[in-house]
Amino acid sequence: MNLETSKSLGESVTLPVGKHRWLMGMKWRSNDDAPDKDQLKAEVESLGAKWVATRLSDEVIQLGFSEGISGDRSKVYSLAALLADSYKHPWAGSFDLGEGAWWYIAVRDNYSIMPSGDLVGTKEQIE
Repeated sequence: MNLETSKSLGESVTLPVGKHRWLMGMKWRSNDDAPDKDQLKAEVESLGAKWVATRLSDEVIQLGFSEGISGDRSKVYSLAALLADSYKHPWAGSFDLGEGAWWYIAVRDNYSIMPSGDLVGTKEQIE
C-alpha cells in the first residue's frame, strides 16, 4: 500500500484507489452559512491549510482543512466527506489502512463530521 502523508494540521494521508486518491485526516468545521471567498481565505490562512474540502447539503455545511500532500493534486477527494452520510447518524468507525496506519471517522447529528472525527494514526492513537 502506498500512503502519502502530511503532518502539519495533524497527519493526513492519501490512499490511491482506482483513478482517484482519497484524502483522510482533515480537520472539520461546521458553518451556519456557506463562507464567502474572503472568509474561506481567512480560515485557510489561520490554520495553515493548503487543501479545503467543502460539504454543502440540505443537512450540513462543512469545511475540511488539510495541509495537503505533495505531488499530483488532481483527482484527490475527501473520504470522510464521501462516507459521512452513508449510515444513519450518529456513527463512528475505525479502519486498518495497512502499514500500521488506521483511520477513524466519527459522524454526529445531521451527518456532520465531528471536528476531530477524521483522524489517521496508529491503532493505539485511534483507540
